[in-house]
Amino acid sequence: MENNTSNLQPVELNSAGASQIKSSGKWAKFIGIVFVVPAILITLLFVSIITNTDKLKKMITEKIGMSELSYSQIESFGLIALAILYIVFITVFVLNAFFLIRFRNGSENYFLTGNEDELANSFNNLGKYFKISVVLAILYAFGTLIAVVITFFTS
Repeated sequence: MENNTSNLQPVELNSAGASQIKSSGKWAKFIGIVFVVPAILITLLFVSIITNTDKLKKMITEKIGMSELSYSQIESFGLIALAILYIVFITVFVLNAFFLIRFRNGSENYFLTGNEDELANSFNNLGKYFKISVVLAILYAFGTLIAVVITFFTS
């Protein structure tokens, strides 16, 4: 990716602008930390499922009357699908947290050093966070639309 920080014009921030950037940085750090919590919880859930597959297998086969062979065939696919979902979810949460915390650190460094490259890099990280969020929102909306259409035609 091209670094456009060398073409910056000097920035003059009034006290209101500086206050808004500082406040945004604090919120970004808080939200970044909030993203880490579900990542940890999803990791614990994934580890719990993997370590208890035998108990789950017994419970499922008893409750719904599924044969061991059928369960074994589903299990291999299910664990692969679960691992892929886990990797995607963790990657999204960690990347969002990473970019938000880098925004906070860059904006804080700008106020400490006055280096405008820090501010530009900080907003670059915020832009990356927004790109990820918009892509996820579009995917979520598309998935919801598909679910509504399927529900409409199957009922």
